[in-house]
Amino acid sequence: MNLRLGRLVAVAAVAAISLGFFEWIGGEILRVQVGREFQLTVDHRLVPNSKPDINSDGIRCEYEAEDFDGSTFNIIFLGDSFTYGGFLPHVSEAFPALIEDRLNSNGDRVRVINFGWPSSSPILSDRLLADLGARYFPDLVVMCLDLTDFRDDPNYARTIRFPHLSPTKFLLRKMGLAWLIPTGEIPRWWPWQDERPPLPKTYFIVNQPLVQSRPYLGEIEASLRRLERRVREDLKAEFVLVLLPRGLQYSDRESVNYGARVLYTPLGPYVLEPNRWFETYCAATGFQCYSLLQAFRTSQVFPTCYDDDPHWNASGHRVAAEALAVFLRDGGHTGRIR
Repeated sequence: MNLRLGRLVAVAAVAAISLGFFEWIGGEILRVQVGREFQLTVDHRLVPNSKPDINSDGIRCEYEAEDFDGSTFNIIFLGDSFTYGGFLPHVSEAFPALIEDRLNSNGDRVRVINFGWPSSSPILSDRLLADLGARYFPDLVVMCLDLTDFRDDPNYARTIRFPHLSPTKFLLRKMGLAWLIPTGEIPRWWPWQDERPPLPKTYFIVNQPLVQSRPYLGEIEASLRRLERRVREDLKAEFVLVLLPRGLQYSDRESVNYGARVLYTPLGPYVLEPNRWFETYCAATGFQCYSLLQAFRTSQVFPTCYDDDPHWNASGHRVAAEALAVFLRDGGHTGRIR
C-alpha cells in the first residue's frame, strides 16, 4: 500500500514539475511570439510598423501623425478588436475607415484614425489617448464599447504588470475549450492579491439580471467619465459613446461553431442588459450616445460574423459603418469641418 502511494506521489510530483516547466518555457516562447505584434506591458499596444497598416506610433492607420493638421475634420475611433478590425487583412476594411469613405463621398473633408487594438478597453484607450491623441488633432473622439469591456476594464484596473502568458490557456483556446479556463481572480493566498471580490466570468453582463452586474460596473463607468473629461478638457474635442452589439444579441445563427459559445445563450433572457445599462448611464452622464443594436437587428445581411468566431466579418463592418456614418452626419458631428 505504501509502495503504491509512493508511486502515486512520485507521478503527481513529476506531472507537477512537467506542467511547471511547460508553463515556464512555453510562456517565454509565447512572449517572443506575442512581442512581435504587441508591446509586453499591461497596455499591450501594437508594435510600431509591425504590419504595413500599423504606423510608427503603433496605430492601425495608413497615415503618420505628421500628416494631420487642422485642415480636415479628424475623428479618432477608440475600441478593441471589433474597432481594430479583427481578422480583416487591412485597416481599410474596418468600419472606421469605411465611415471615412462614406462621409467624404458626401463632400465632407474627414480623416479617421483607428486607435483600436485587440483586447483594449476604456481604461487602456484613455491611457493611449493621453499619450498620443493630441498628435492627431482630433475634432471628435468616438469610444466604441464592446461586451468584453465590462470584464476587461476592471481586470486591467487591478493589473500592475503584464500577466504570465500561459501556454496551457493558449492551447485550450486553440482547441475551442476556452470555457474550461477559470476566469476568477488569482487565489486569495497569492502574495499580491488585493482585497476586492473576484471578478465574474467574461460574458457575465449578458448572463444575469443587470442588478447582479451593477457591483462590477463601477470601474468601467469611472473610466468612461475620465475619458470623456480628457477629450473635452485636454483635446477640446467632442465625445461620442457607441455601444457595439454582439451576434448573440440579435441572432441565434451567428458564430455557431465558436468554441466559447457555451459561455452565453444567444437571444437569451439577459442579452439586452448591456443596453439597459447603456441607456441609464448615458442619461445620467449626458454623454452623446448611440447603440448599433437596432441597425444589426433590422439588417437583412447574413452572416455578419465569422462562423467560428464572434468578430464581425467584412459584411458586419459595412453594416456598422453605414449606420454610424448616418448618425454622425445627421447628428451634426461633422458640421464643423473647416
